[in-house]
Amino acid sequence: MDELLQDSLSLIYKWYQARINAKSRFFEYQYNPVKMTFSHEQYPTRILGAVWTVAKLSKFLSLDSLQPTIQHHQAEFLDMLEEGKTKGTTYTRMSPDFGTHFEPANISQNAILILGLDESTKPREITLKKLAEGIVVQHKEDGSLQIAFDESHDCNAGWEIYSGEAIFALLKCYQRYKSQRYLDVARRALKFYMSEFKKGSVSDDLFPFFALWQIQSVVTILPHLQKDQADLAAELKQYALLMQDRILASQGLAPILARNYKHSASVLVACLLEALCDAFGLCDDTRRMPCLRAIEVLVDFLLEIQCKEGPSAAIGGFGNSQTHPTQRIDVTSHVTNAFIK
Repeated sequence: MDELLQDSLSLIYKWYQARINAKSRFFEYQYNPVKMTFSHEQYPTRILGAVWTVAKLSKFLSLDSLQPTIQHHQAEFLDMLEEGKTKGTTYTRMSPDFGTHFEPANISQNAILILGLDESTKPREITLKKLAEGIVVQHKEDGSLQIAFDESHDCNAGWEIYSGEAIFALLKCYQRYKSQRYLDVARRALKFYMSEFKKGSVSDDLFPFFALWQIQSVVTILPHLQKDQADLAAELKQYALLMQDRILASQGLAPILARNYKHSASVLVACLLEALCDAFGLCDDTRRMPCLRAIEVLVDFLLEIQCKEGPSAAIGGFGNSQTHPTQRIDVTSHVTNAFIK
């Protein structure tokens, strides 16, 4: 299995190389292998996520040919940042112009930029800290994170995904800088969203994405909790295992996903695989084998769906499902993250 995954990741690296637009030097978002055409749709936050993934993949494979592309993307996106100030705290966020042309400025962009810079060979420490402050200033009294920076937008649209991204990014910043503020915000936010999950606020369709970010945040925070927080640590561990149980009970098998999600099976399988990989280290004896079997099924599904013949630009990528071969960069990035784990 290790050799198969290594070969798959090597193919994926070549796939990313084929995604670069020669004129703009940016990654293309989507490719249709049937029509052999790239789509020029603009999803910059997903492109940012791909840049983070490529940085991780480059380290994993000890390859550096995509470093200029990584740095080009980061420099361009960093130029879109603007500073804000509230209660004496200076922070950065995407400018309103970004929201006008692409999507509302929110904590997701801060989080994904943080994760990419954290993996970068040129991390830009001051910028990293100001991006983290941009998440901290969105922290509310009840422990939740306000998603959008601008009140004119739905302030909490996408909370099921973006909150977890932001929590995980803050924890990476805590590991880097040891600022207690980052840890405290992440801890309080995790408690809030754990409560939301237990209340049934997360829909089935969004659960794979929610579980992906929440579980890896739990796994990341646990080693940093103090001895007098043992009760919280136990509660968070149980929270992660509760999500794992939901995956294994209802959505963990790839064939079920392939049948029920004909247009998006690949990304859902990849998210669930990554969540299970993170949760595996928390398993007791009764959970370990069922989790391992589910991981094997999900890996087999993704290895089977990876494109290995056809147009050269398609080789190494992953279609949206077994019956929909269109390849999106965020789908392949989710698979990449899962295979690395």
